[in-house]
Amino acid sequence: EGHWQVSLGIAVRGRTLGILGLGDIGTQVAGLGRALGMDVIAWSQNLTPARCAAAGVTYVGKDELMARADFLTLRENRIAGAALDVFDREPMAPDHPFRKMENVLVTPHVGYVTAENYRQIYGDTLEDIRGFLDGEVIRAMNTLN
Repeated sequence: EGHWQVSLGIAVRGRTLGILGLGDIGTQVAGLGRALGMDVIAWSQNLTPARCAAAGVTYVGKDELMARADFLTLRENRIAGAALDVFDREPMAPDHPFRKMENVLVTPHVGYVTAENYRQIYGDTLEDIRGFLDGEVIRAMNTLN
């Protein structure tokens, strides 16, 4: 729109990054937050304190996540913003409120879609197939203890 620096940003060091769901991408985001000096907390209905500890993140309840996070989602714009890639229903409905929020960046569950990830995924898959044909287990996706 031809504007230049029409607002001030805020420093992230010392702020709290709330992660709603701590999957592979969320864990990487947590690492970035820690590298920037942020306090990183996480919650989801399937998340455990042990998983959080392994990722270097503090496990909190849902209410605490919403109350403490400086960066996450809130319809009232009380926090700076959120980047979301996974939703409870996909594809997201055209009239979903996130689509109209200026402080929310949404992607259609494609955060993993990069050339590097595809090379890794397909390379691992090829290695698994070769292992299977040779009678070796390279990566066991399900194991019994």
